Amino acid sequence: MVTFITVIKNYIEGANYDVFCLAIHEDHWTPDNPNARFPRPVFEQNHNTAYPSEWWTLNGSYLRLKNLQLGYTLPASFSNKIGLSTARFYLGGTNLFTISELNKWGMDPEVSSGRMTRYPQTKQYILGLNVNF
Repeated sequence: MVTFITVIKNYIEGANYDVFCLAIHEDHWTPDNPNARFPRPVFEQNHNTAYPSEWWTLNGSYLRLKNLQLGYTLPASFSNKIGLSTARFYLGGTNLFTISELNKWGMDPEVSSGRMTRYPQTKQYILGLNVNF
């Protein structure tokens, strides 16, 4: 299924709003860059590029590996030899990768609307050992 999202207000306003400019706005119109993706930044509220339109709509479909855990339990014959009832090694992670057209714009497809005032989702890695005596 393909879904579409409308680019949130911070992206529409670009350098118009008094916040950090995002990498998405580096490809804006200048005399040296006439084929840019975005119009030239204008610091004023009443101009055509500040209004929502379908031009700002991007493909919002994505594939994300949210959680993964791989483990191995030692055979009982081996773990008993080293004085353990059971032993299990595991490796896991959260937010390991996301495939989306929005990645190139620095956008997270799971962020709700707003001015991108949320922290990005963090990646976490775990390595563990469970033992029973």
